[in-house]
Amino acid sequence: MIPFYENRIEDLLIFRENGLDFLPHLHAQLELLYVEDGEIEITVNGCTRLMKKGGLSVLFPNSVHSYHTPPYQESMNCIVVILNLALAGDFINTLLKFHPKDPFINKENLHKDVPYAINTLFEEYNHAQSHPVCTPICKAYIQIIISRLLQQVELITNTDVNYFDIIFDIINYINENYMQPISLNDISRALGVGRYHLSRVFSDKINVSFSDYINGIRVSWARNMLLNTNKNITQIAYDCGFQSIRTFNRAFSKVYFISPREFRKSQEAASIST
Repeated sequence: MIPFYENRIEDLLIFRENGLDFLPHLHAQLELLYVEDGEIEITVNGCTRLMKKGGLSVLFPNSVHSYHTPPYQESMNCIVVILNLALAGDFINTLLKFHPKDPFINKENLHKDVPYAINTLFEEYNHAQSHPVCTPICKAYIQIIISRLLQQVELITNTDVNYFDIIFDIINYINENYMQPISLNDISRALGVGRYHLSRVFSDKINVSFSDYINGIRVSWARNMLLNTNKNITQIAYDCGFQSIRTFNRAFSKVYFISPREFRKSQEAASIST
């Protein structure tokens, strides 16, 4: 999965993850993450929380969010639900005009209907004969989930429209140009926004430095290529926009705590053992 402004075409996407690391991104869908086991660090619009087993994060449309599984975690399992607002029924206007004051709900405060509905929705979605079509049963459980969650979160009106526009433009530009050398000055000229202001958006809203963000995108693509192609590591580095193999190795190790070569070897060994 690659971090950027995601333009999804599916009405509904549900998947289970064992460990999840995802750079700051945003999209026009509602996203829920339910922690089945372990712990995961979630950041939403600059607010970070360590979510534990039984907890849920609620990401309204166009919220900047990121995920990080702490390296000490031997096992972190979660279910992620991403749904088009067309499935939200009468709740669409609420989801577009407001966002939760606190998007994190711990196990003790989460209504019992929600974990049950999420697990049942996951099973129904993955066993639907016409997968990934959203069945009437899926739609019914979605309504239950949204209804219960809106009873549990305090909503505040969306007011940060200007920052959203800038973040969208920044992330969209980087996604289209990450394979080329990019600097804050390049983005400043392309978007007509001051370099200092861009730097503040990264630090205050995206919550990561510009260099870490763009290198993280490149590393995500590189990881995918290491897993799914036979290209040599040097070629992958250049294909993903790195200007030297040394920079690539350093950036990859910073994210995954292992070198690209060691990562590929470990994956090859794992595939042989299975």
